[in-house]
Amino acid sequence: MPSMKMTTRSVRELPAPDPSGKPTLYWSQGTATPGLGILVSGISASKSCVCQSNLNGKVRRITLGPVAQLTIEEAWAEARPKLAAMLGGRDPKLTLPQRQFAMMTVAEILEDYLAASSNLRPATIRMYRGSAKDVGPLLNRTMREITAAQVEHQFRSRVMSQNDTQTAKSRAGLPLPRRRSPTARCAYSGRCGSFRRSATKG
Repeated sequence: MPSMKMTTRSVRELPAPDPSGKPTLYWSQGTATPGLGILVSGISASKSCVCQSNLNGKVRRITLGPVAQLTIEEAWAEARPKLAAMLGGRDPKLTLPQRQFAMMTVAEILEDYLAASSNLRPATIRMYRGSAKDVGPLLNRTMREITAAQVEHQFRSRVMSQNDTQTAKSRAGLPLPRRRSPTARCAYSGRCGSFRRSATKG
């Protein structure tokens, strides 16, 4: 990506839309304002101040505002605390409740939900806690540590484990788990998350 000395004049003289027809990001030269950039649109006259850094191994870019409304000094004043937060592993876009949620483990979130849902039946609580075991090692990880790839891997591992168990039982002549009747269905009931079984005519 190109870099430039950040001045009011140099930013004003950047061509917009960019001649390439694609969004172009110009980084600030030197060490005075690291992580600060100007994003030029490829299809309009829009030019925006942005800051960018790595957050937990992923690139996070935050738009600070249009250059017509922010000076370089104002943009840097906005960018500094956000860059510092990302450097410390915190997402500056998250609200306080969201940051607290991201720091909780899956197990803590489950127990918090069960404690807040006083109308859950004991059988439903046991079902939820039993199902949580399928999460495996992810159960004791914080939400911010869990990736979509990890969830997919755990799901695939669980399915393969169940298939292997059923194959082994079949070969040993042991009874397999009974399948639910096609005439039965589960209906979701209310915000508490309880379930009821109801029979339908096939």
